[in-house]
Amino acid sequence: MITEVDNEFMKQAFALAKHGLYTTAPNPCVGCVIVKDNKVIGQGYHECAGMPHAEVMAMRSASGQDLTGATVYVSLEPCSHYGLTPPCAKALVDAKVARVLCGTTDPNPLVSGKGIAILREGGIEVEVFAWEDEQWQLNKAFLYAMEHQKAFVTVKFGMSLDAKLALKNGASKWITSDASRSDVQRLRVLHQAILTSASTVLADDPSLNIRYEQLPVAVTTDYPKDSVRQPLKVVVDTKGRLTGKEKIFSRGGDVWVIRLSESDKVIEESFLDNPKAKIVAIPKVNGTEEVDFQVLLAQLHLHKIRSVLVEAGGNFVNSLFAQKAVNELITYVAPKILGTDAIDAFKVDGITNLALVANYTLEDVCKIGNDVRLTYKID
Repeated sequence: MITEVDNEFMKQAFALAKHGLYTTAPNPCVGCVIVKDNKVIGQGYHECAGMPHAEVMAMRSASGQDLTGATVYVSLEPCSHYGLTPPCAKALVDAKVARVLCGTTDPNPLVSGKGIAILREGGIEVEVFAWEDEQWQLNKAFLYAMEHQKAFVTVKFGMSLDAKLALKNGASKWITSDASRSDVQRLRVLHQAILTSASTVLADDPSLNIRYEQLPVAVTTDYPKDSVRQPLKVVVDTKGRLTGKEKIFSRGGDVWVIRLSESDKVIEESFLDNPKAKIVAIPKVNGTEEVDFQVLLAQLHLHKIRSVLVEAGGNFVNSLFAQKAVNELITYVAPKILGTDAIDAFKVDGITNLALVANYTLEDVCKIGNDVRLTYKID
């Protein structure tokens, strides 16, 4: 039976897990609290892939105390397989703890229920909270990728009050505030890859990198500078227009140049002898000359990319929406009106009936500087 005291200790485990928000990918954020005689004797969280998991960190923090009979609160089911680290479920059995409470089960096929089975076979009482909402907010990209075997996609852009991306002449610097642009750096840290189009790269020549000095203080507290990993840049270039001299090729991080495959297979090859870049040929959507984004997202997942941030123009974003390849939409709305001849943020065609209009779930509203950030979940 789960008590109110159990709930409080599990909240502590989730709070610990958040400290790994910017560093654990492709793994989930996990926190752990060990309690004996109603006192916390150990706590920890997973810091980054390849390092010990939360349960092991918590056991280490217990400083050699006898864990026999202890209760363990862990925000996600303990792992059951040998990966970069040994299975945590077995470590808990060996420690002879009496009870393990999990926030939710792990959707990873390598774990899913197997960790709980190991614990129960070892004589440990196991209970699951089923805190799906809290787990989703903490590990949405990991959970989605494990269930669907493809990367989670967030589309973000800044726009005016009248839903415009830029003036008619293309000028868009800067519609949103410095605070919003700093928050975009936070988004880049949260995502493993940035997806864009060759048109955007050729028009703006962006770096699409993480600029540590622009990150909010709330991020740098849990994200030391030496932990920065530049995101993978994924550029859809079906017409072969990139030259290799664009900034994205020299600002850190690998680059995938996406071309069209003439078969139903994904083909990877080198790009202009650049060791940090490669061509990835993706099959077409039937009857079109468009990249099949579902295949691309599955390919990214195979390479352990769980989360993708889209920074591109309206036409490209429209293609993603048309292929139902967007999971989350984040807009930074600036208190400006650009006028009827400015460039529209949304370019959706073919809607003739309100019944055909998709409904998005508003997940968050946040004031960022003088702008408003709106976050929508797309079912």
